[in-house]
Amino acid sequence: MSIAKFFKNSHFWLFTILILGVGFLINSVDVDSLSVQTQVFGEGTPRFLAKWVGDAVISTYVIDPASASSRIGQTRQFIGWYDPDGLFGSQAQQNKTTSASWISSNTSVATISSGLASCVSSGSVTITSVYSGITATASLTCSAAPLSCSFSANTTSIFPSQSSTLSWSCQYADSCSIDQGIGSVNNVSGAKSVRPAKTTTYTLTCSGPGGSETFPATVNVSFLLKLREIIPR
Repeated sequence: MSIAKFFKNSHFWLFTILILGVGFLINSVDVDSLSVQTQVFGEGTPRFLAKWVGDAVISTYVIDPASASSRIGQTRQFIGWYDPDGLFGSQAQQNKTTSASWISSNTSVATISSGLASCVSSGSVTITSVYSGITATASLTCSAAPLSCSFSANTTSIFPSQSSTLSWSCQYADSCSIDQGIGSVNNVSGAKSVRPAKTTTYTLTCSGPGGSETFPATVNVSFLLKLREIIPR
């Protein structure tokens, strides 16, 4: 193809205009004004754009862990990691947990201060943290701890006028009571001496954030068979 025909080719001019346009766009970008908000692997300005404009520095800020769960009445620590020169830079990540601001989406479920979240009730919240103008989020699920108790009688078999000791130990109970006229008892642990006149089942009832549960213990009462000798007359 001759040079004259080459310059008359429409594909040549289309390609030339495209190259010039891309070059103009790249040169017109203000590298210093580039910023990005990242979470996990980054959101906002694509990383390849930073490469095009001369490896612009894109700082990142993330929350670790990105999702967590905890029990009501317990706490969970989140860490805010700031990377001044991004994931591909040479500088190490910096712990900015205490310097960042922290917010819970629902303080009736969980509160947070300096990255330490406290579960108040059942539910899920979004934890938001901001450092150096960069926002990161994480999720927290709060649930009630399962109520559990052990309840037993020692001994389980007695004779009339003898006694047995009821013993219990509970976790995550707010209140407890025992029937058969005993009433409210310690919600953590305790012991109670009983002297039933007949076989009796005692029931420990405890309530907590997860609901109410009942726990039975039976004391068996045995009777002595007395034999009397009868002498015929």
